[in-house]
Formats: sequence, C-alpha cells, structure tokens
Amino acid sequence: MPPSHGSLHEAVTSLIAKYRSSTGADRDDHVVTDLQTAAAAAAADKENELGLADLLGSLVARYLRQGQWDLAADLAQPVLRTREHVLGETHPATLAAMSGLASAYWGQARWTEAEQVGSRVAALRESLLGEDDPLTLVAQSNLAATYRGQGRWSDAEELDRRVLDRRVATLGIDDPATKTSMANLAVTYAARGRYAEAEQIERALVGEEEGEEKMAKGGGAGDSEVDSSEPALTRRSNLAITYREQGEYGRAERLEQSVLEHRLATLGGRHPHTLISMANLAAIYRDQERWGEAERLETAVVATGETVLGANHPTTLMARANLAATRRGQGRLDEAADMAQANLQRLQAVLGARHPITLVAMTDLGVTLHRQRRLSDAAGLTYSAVTAMQETLGADHPHTLTGLANLGGIYQTQGRWEEAAQLAEQVYAGRQSVLGESHCETVLAREDLRRIAWVEAADRLKDSSIA
Repeated sequence: MPPSHGSLHEAVTSLIAKYRSSTGADRDDHVVTDLQTAAAAAAADKENELGLADLLGSLVARYLRQGQWDLAADLAQPVLRTREHVLGETHPATLAAMSGLASAYWGQARWTEAEQVGSRVAALRESLLGEDDPLTLVAQSNLAATYRGQGRWSDAEELDRRVLDRRVATLGIDDPATKTSMANLAVTYAARGRYAEAEQIERALVGEEEGEEKMAKGGGAGDSEVDSSEPALTRRSNLAITYREQGEYGRAERLEQSVLEHRLATLGGRHPHTLISMANLAAIYRDQERWGEAERLETAVVATGETVLGANHPTTLMARANLAATRRGQGRLDEAADMAQANLQRLQAVLGARHPITLVAMTDLGVTLHRQRRLSDAAGLTYSAVTAMQETLGADHPHTLTGLANLGGIYQTQGRWEEAAQLAEQVYAGRQSVLGESHCETVLAREDLRRIAWVEAADRLKDSSIA
C-alpha cells in the first residue's frame, strides 16, 4: 500500500520513541525535540502531507552537515517514499530526497545502497536536466565518491575526470565547484598511488590561497586570514595525507595539526571529519615511531568511532587496524595480533575480502605474525594479500610494493634468499618508478637489495672456501 500522511506521521512517532528510549552516548535529546516540533507542526495541518516531508527534509540536510549519518538515513527514507508517491520520481523535491538518502548511505559506508540510489539520481538528472546541469554534475561527483569508498578507483577517476571537464567548460577553472572536482580527482590519484599528480593539484588549490604556508607555520583556529571553511580544510587535510605518503612528515604534521585544531573548534570532537583528522595525525606519528602520541589519538578515534559511527564503520575499523599496528611498534605483539585478527574478520565481512583496506590489513597482520616468528602463517597471509593487490590495485601500486617488501622480509627470515632477492629487485624498481629515488621507502628498498646481495656474496664465498 502506498505511503500516506498517516504512515509518515507514524514513522516520525516511531523515531521519537526510538531516540527517546536510547541511553548513554546514543541518547540525543535534541533529535527528539526536532522530531516533536515537526510532528506538532504537521498535526496543525493534517492535509499538508508534503509540509511534513519538507520539515523532515530540512532536518535531513542539517544532520548530513553535522555528519549524523544514521539520523539522516532514518529520516531520508520516509521522506523519499512520501515525495515519490505524491510528486513522482522525477520531481525536483523527490530527486533532492534521493540525493540526501544516497549521501546518508555514503556516510554510513553502506556502499551498495549508496551506489544504487546515487546511480538512480545521476541517471534521472542527466535525462531530465542534461549532462551539463550543475545538479547532474553534483550527482555524478557523489557517485564517484561512492566508487572511491568501494575501492573502485578506476571508475572513480573516469567519473571525476568527466565532471571536472564539464565544470571547467561550463563554470570556469576558478569556480568553487570546479575546485571541488579538482580536489576529488587528486584524492583518487593519491588512492591509486599517483602522489606527484595528487600533490600538483592539491598545492595549486591550497598554495594559491596562501593557506598552506600560513597553516604550516602554525596558523590556528583563531587566524582570520586563513580560509577555515570545511572544503578548504578538507583540501589541506588531503595535501597533508599526500605529504605523509611521500615521507614529508614535518610538512604533513604541521598541516594536519592545524586542520585538526580548526575542526575541534568548529565541529567538535565527535564529528566524523574531526575523527578523520585525528586518525591522519596519528598515522603521521606512527610513521615516525612516536608510538605514545599515535596510541593516544587512535584510542580516542576507536572509542568515539564505535559510539558515533558504529563498531563496523570503515573509519572505526581502520582506526582499530592502525591501533593494532601501533601496539606492534610498542612491542605488544600478542595484543596487536589478537586485535588485528579480529579486526580483519570484520573488514572481510563488511568491505569484502578484496577491498583495498582489507588487503592492507592483511599485509599488516602479516608483519605482526612475522615478528611473532609465525613464519608460515605470515608468508601465506602476505602472499595471498599481495596476489590480490596485484590483480586489483596493480603491480606498481605503493600498497602492492609494500606487501612485496614484507613478503621478501619473511623469505629472508626463512632463508629463502633467491626468492627474497627477486622480490627486492621488483620492489626497488617499482618504488624508483612510482615514488622516486629519494623517497624514504625507495631508500629502504635499495638498502634491502644491498643487504641481500651481501648475504648471497658471503654464501658464495663460503661455498667456494669449502670446495
């Protein structure tokens, strides 16, 4: 039976009861107040079915801005059902409701549902409005973001490029929407290990505003000369990530620290964007073996992520994987292995066995098993992960090369020097090509190759002496 005003009102009543009965950190009294206000307004005009949908739609938009994905999804679903029934699927208000629901699903990391709804919005808007309409391009950009979440980086890049080309042609290079497309393409480049291309775009976006230099020198939340809008902060955070991937830890830390200060001041400590900045800064500390600082931030991200996003949200799962890696660095190998193994099972269930995040977690667990001297388990797990990475990410992706380097280290411990040498040569050549000769990971690969050569030379000398 199609939805009616009564069913929409019943949905609101049910949500009021749901959020009123929640306890502890899950309780949010302002949500109950928001819903009661909407219900009271609707009760005054029971014939105005769309009026209630509009009130709830405004709440969806607010909750999306606040990163309250679950609330947004709970409300977006009945709003969409009502508008689709009363107005039809092609009405602008219906399409706006679809877009809101797709965004809520994206925030919840419900990638399949986000793709289904997002693809529908993009197709309808292109059919109704044309390929160059701003709303069509927004829908396509959002769909590309979903592809990135799914680890479908080739699809994301293709769509990012298409949107950027259309925005440059219709809006010009300096339009804010065009800059957003440039930033999105840079994120996709970085995810594919194309850091130099990503940095070129990100520095053009951030450096032109003089924000990079100001923030890198410590411009905080009170610096009025620095653009502290959320899009600008996201661009700076992305640049910090790119710096970190290229081993430029000082620049990465200063930039991400400033972004985090702004987000704590404007969004608070529980907003998803703040949690991402905390996780990014922790990763920079971890790469520098500053274990205590990394652990403090990662523990906070895990705890808050479990409360705000859920225990199985990718942000929470990645934070838990990072915390396990930090504990390994602290020498707490048993704790690290137990946490990483349990977390890997969750990642496989939530994201799938071949998702890039899952594969990175597999190789990371392999490192811990190696240090525990569980060599057979480490070799088997790492080999499986690397094989999948070669098939999904490509042979020269930085994650693949790291996995190969880890596997080579296990082979060295097992005394499998010939196989280790082959892998070391492959890793060094790949890192030279992708990261450059001076990158810290390339330097490590070169040193590893030399060490293996020395061992093999010593073995040959020993054999010749015996003979």
